[in-house]
Order: sequence, then structure tokens, then C-alpha cells
Amino acid sequence: MSLTIQQENIKPLSEVVFRVAESQQKVATNTLVDTLQEQRILEELLDRVKPPIPYDCQQYDYLVYTPFRYPPLKHGSRFGKKMHPSIFYGSKKLDTAFAELAYYRFVYYDGMMALPKKKQKVTQHASFSVELETQKGVALNESPFNKLKHKISNPNSYGDSQKIGEEMRVKEVEAFTYFSARADEEVNVGIFSCKVIASYMPNALQHWSCITRDRSVTIRSLDDRWSSISFELDQFLVDGVLPAPAV
Repeated sequence: MSLTIQQENIKPLSEVVFRVAESQQKVATNTLVDTLQEQRILEELLDRVKPPIPYDCQQYDYLVYTPFRYPPLKHGSRFGKKMHPSIFYGSKKLDTAFAELAYYRFVYYDGMMALPKKKQKVTQHASFSVELETQKGVALNESPFNKLKHKISNPNSYGDSQKIGEEMRVKEVEAFTYFSARADEEVNVGIFSCKVIASYMPNALQHWSCITRDRSVTIRSLDDRWSSISFELDQFLVDGVLPAPAV
């Protein structure tokens, strides 16, 4: 069966999309200054050397526009090659977004093997949701594409998914859904442009602490001390090996 997108596959898509972002800049700058005013000035200076905010994203909150601001990593992303503009990735459920976060924390921790390791690595994150509305969506988790889940959501390779991502761009698809490669049968969402995000500000904003150890990731709420979720390394292994994000 072909991965080709036909015109009849392009349909309206309406979703609430959850995303988790690392609260890196504010935590980092806070350790370098003594007052809130100094922190604001430092963050403004840092902002000037970052890539420009895309024109379509100017009116959105930084949590919403940031995924569109930076180029992809050297290996690209699941649906974007390294020469393509970045994609806003999220999930239909918050727990699925946490599973994606846990996978990448394990990848990061595994990449530290050549360096002296702490027993754990603690990072701060924010979760939020946005509302997606588009007439040009594709549901890769539904028929006929669900039969190609092993290619589109291959945990070891982005090769096939990047090809279909390129085709969606050519056919002016604005957003899409697909099966997560890290949370079985759960669904992720990709958005090509800010203009189909109906919410300028993030909704359902929550703050979290993520504790990464060699074989587990625990995500704990900073707003509700009873709320947490944990993932084991074994959940993400394929044939006993942690897949690397790569083509």
C-alpha cells in the first residue's frame, strides 16, 4: 500500500492538543541575576540573538510560537527533514505528551554516557493545550493510513514519515494526526503553521518537575503534590535497545 496523500484524504481537523515544553530559559537566567528586572533585561538580550519569530506567529504566546521558531535538529523530526521549517508536535492526551517527554529524557540521559553521570537529572517543564482548527487536515491514524502504522510511526526510523511529511507540505496540509511511536495506540498531532491554532495563549497551563534516572523517568506536578506519572526505560526499548531519533 502506498503512502501517497490523495485529495480525498484531506479533511477538516479539530483537536485540543497537549504539549510539554522545558522551562529552560527562565530557570537558567534566574541563576545568573539578583532581581526580576535584571532577569527581564537578560532574557530580552538573549531573545535578540534567537531566530526571528515567524510572521504568522507574532501575536501568539512564546510557548505557542517557540516550536515554529527554531530549525529542526540535525536529524530532522519525524515528519520534517532538516531543511524544512519546524513543526509544532503535541498529543491528544497529556499522558501521551508525557510519554514523548520521557522517551527524549532517556535519549538525553543515554547520550551522557561518556560523561560522569549524576544519579538523577532534574528538569522543569510546563504543560499546556491549544485548540486546533483547520479545513486541511490528514488523519494518519485512520483508514487507509492506519494500515501503515509500522512505517509512519516506526520507532527506529523517520525515513517513511519524512517522505509523507514532505508530501503533505506540497499539498498544503496544515495539520495531521498520527500514532505515537512511544505510547502504543495513542495519538499525536503535528501542526505546520501557527495560523490554524485558534488559541493565542496556552490553555490548561501546569508546571512539572521531571526526574530522570538511568531506568526511570518520574514527572511530578509543582501545582498539585499528589499528581505524578512514571515511565520505565523498558517501555521504550526495541529489541533491548533504546531507539535514537534518526533517519
